[in-house]
Amino acid sequence: MLSDHHIKDKEAKQEHLQMTDEPKLGMTPALPSSKTADNNRGKISGCTLADIRKRPGVMLLVNTNTGYMDMTLNLLESVKRTGVCVNTTIVAEEEKAYQTMLSHAHGDPAIKVVKTDQGLGEADPGKLVLFNREHMRLVNRRHRYILSLLEKGYEVFFTDVDTFWFRDPFSYFQGKFDMAFVDERSPYPTRLRRKSLHCPSLGYFWPTNRTLQFVRKWIQILVDPKNQISDQGVLNRMMHANIPVHVVVRQLPVKYFPHALVFYNPDWRQENKDPIIMYNMGIKGHDAKAEKFKENNMWLINNTSGTG
Repeated sequence: MLSDHHIKDKEAKQEHLQMTDEPKLGMTPALPSSKTADNNRGKISGCTLADIRKRPGVMLLVNTNTGYMDMTLNLLESVKRTGVCVNTTIVAEEEKAYQTMLSHAHGDPAIKVVKTDQGLGEADPGKLVLFNREHMRLVNRRHRYILSLLEKGYEVFFTDVDTFWFRDPFSYFQGKFDMAFVDERSPYPTRLRRKSLHCPSLGYFWPTNRTLQFVRKWIQILVDPKNQISDQGVLNRMMHANIPVHVVVRQLPVKYFPHALVFYNPDWRQENKDPIIMYNMGIKGHDAKAEKFKENNMWLINNTSGTG
């Protein structure tokens, strides 16, 4: 069992290209990749195998479907422009999304595309509206993917695909803690005991004993048919009541990790000129999110349809 001092399991030292040899919790392995020379740069990541070996034991994780493939590519392009090189796993929720993303990522040493074995069917971008049934089914799978990697000893940085990177965030994930989130209510760096509203759309997870216990319980509650609360609601209720254990949470400042409702405010932007990552929480639907990116010169790819 992993200790709470961030001692990694030996599996965390495995190369990323072997990450899914033993898939867990619904993930099935991608097709075998051809051997990549250390100095070959990936088309999506801009990174070489030598580059990603400099950040061992860390995994950037996203999940996507047909409706949000273009948003996923836009996210990855923004990461590329920061110069960050990190092992990245993309979980595709449908066969079409899997084949398309696999084609885009072919030969990229930093990108691994896997698919869930519980597909949602082909999704219409217009149907993935915030908190509707299809959206909730997609969202509530990410915790199992996070746990699968934590159990292998990885530090996991999960982010929704409708995020945009401006700078390298990893200096904020150093030190001793279990998880890191943005709290939409807390005055940074204070953690509120009963009124916090941490957002799981962007979270960093260390593979500690406490983190593993917490994520397993999170999943258990979410899969209960009687549960009617969002994953964010469950997350915060568990933290408020220390269920099943008290976890050490690193607060991420809204100043550097803003959500859309503050980021797109001109007055806020005037006062906060150096964001690190923004996430489009609060903007409903694929097309509205894409339009906001385009209005702010943050749409970096050619196609504008998630199904293209």
